[in-house]
Amino acid sequence: MAGRWYIYTDFGCNVSNSICSRTIVANTHYIGKASCPIHMGCFAASLSDCSPVRCVISEALTFNGHIVIWYQHVFVICHAFSVVFEGNRDNWCSRLMKTASMKIKDNFDCVHRSKFYYHVLTWKFFISFEFVFVQFLFAGRYKADPRFSWFPIDITLFFFLISFLSGMFILKKNQFAIRRDNISFIVSGLLFFGYCLVSLLWSPGEIYATQKTLYFCILTLWTFLACSLVIGVESVRVVRFFVAWVLMSIWIAIEAYMAYSSSSGILGVGVMGGNYLGVGRTVGPASLLLLTVAIYSNMHKIIKLACLSWVVFGSYILLVIGGRGPFIAVAVPVLLIGLLTFSFRQGVYKNKGFFIIFLIAIFGGFYLNHLLDSDYVPVTLRRLMLLFGNDIGNSAVERLHFIKDSINYWVSAPILGHGIGSWPILNNGSDVRGYPHNVFLEVIVEFGIIGFLLLIGFIVKSISNLVRDDRLRYDPIILAIVMFLMNTFINSLFSGDLPDNRYLFGVLGLTIYRSVGDHI
Repeated sequence: MAGRWYIYTDFGCNVSNSICSRTIVANTHYIGKASCPIHMGCFAASLSDCSPVRCVISEALTFNGHIVIWYQHVFVICHAFSVVFEGNRDNWCSRLMKTASMKIKDNFDCVHRSKFYYHVLTWKFFISFEFVFVQFLFAGRYKADPRFSWFPIDITLFFFLISFLSGMFILKKNQFAIRRDNISFIVSGLLFFGYCLVSLLWSPGEIYATQKTLYFCILTLWTFLACSLVIGVESVRVVRFFVAWVLMSIWIAIEAYMAYSSSSGILGVGVMGGNYLGVGRTVGPASLLLLTVAIYSNMHKIIKLACLSWVVFGSYILLVIGGRGPFIAVAVPVLLIGLLTFSFRQGVYKNKGFFIIFLIAIFGGFYLNHLLDSDYVPVTLRRLMLLFGNDIGNSAVERLHFIKDSINYWVSAPILGHGIGSWPILNNGSDVRGYPHNVFLEVIVEFGIIGFLLLIGFIVKSISNLVRDDRLRYDPIILAIVMFLMNTFINSLFSGDLPDNRYLFGVLGLTIYRSVGDHI
């Protein structure tokens, strides 16, 4: 097909079940909610360049919103109208074009006119489900800050309850509708969570095992369900989620910079009451999201420059905070995404994304080499250099011991595992919080081959959601989700237990997102 047609209608109206089951036809995706049943019909039309386009649209247009046509990087937006198109296809197409209110070469020129962006960029954003949900995800990063000691209850619990209740309201309003082809993905995730819960029956732990089960099967499970059932089903919600994440990350990055500046160049573990890993795990994904916007979107050049400036600042924070894992989790996705988006048919000079990332890698390499030869070497680089020397550092040595010990523990219970929360009992005989700093080692020890295969199947299903139909090459939202997933996945290999890796399970839930026409 030479192009794709999409239907976009206003938010807040009732959904017709007949619409949901009949709209995904050909290359068309239904977004939002229509105010009345729509009778779908297929047409072969032509746009300004006379290229054939396969489109699916209603014969009777009675929308409470817009029709958005995304065609070869051009938006054609038709405002709401009520017309029954009659006659031949040429007449139908010409009348449709006459009602179009604008043709936009740069799709971000319509930010102030499109209701899609209206729902993101106004004050309503700050009372949206996505903004509240991001507060829940970030609560652990700042709730220990003395400035928030006045808050009467635990901040994580507070935002969890609000996001959960509002999420249930949204799901009820949508009649708990789940696309048929997404059911297997949701079930694959629930099977893993369910097995983790059941493993408590044979776990030798009590205190930590119970606490870990509650955190994982309530907080982490809600993170997955919210991202897959509420956020991932609408592109406007995905964008709001990304915007909220970036705003919170900017705040945390500024706090980290001030803490670093006041510590004479040595940043300890105290950033808003949290540690440097928490800073890296929030700033890193934000840098990747903004890099995606700067390179692959059609936003105004000033906005792109602002995004790239933040990427530079975020990279600086990652260099000075001392976290090797968060730094690697940003560097690897940038390089791999450049390769994934390269088209041998187009060539490097025509694929600006690959070309710009290639230049960033070259200049970044020269800059890092300059830092290594200077008197000032950032903390993160110093710690990375240890890995290539005779003394790799206590942290790396400890992780090597974790790998060896994990294999021994797994051999003693290879099928079912030792049960959730069993790692600290096996490792040091204490019923306290402990983990091997690698989610796969943790899973195979505590949940055995069964749990390991369930997790692998869940991840594979998530990846298959992203790579179908070659969507990575034309949808910046998909590209952003892929980079986000790579970042959280790499971070999970270096530190944190299962409840700590809520971000990973949240992004796995976002992979349910389907490519649509309202690109970022």
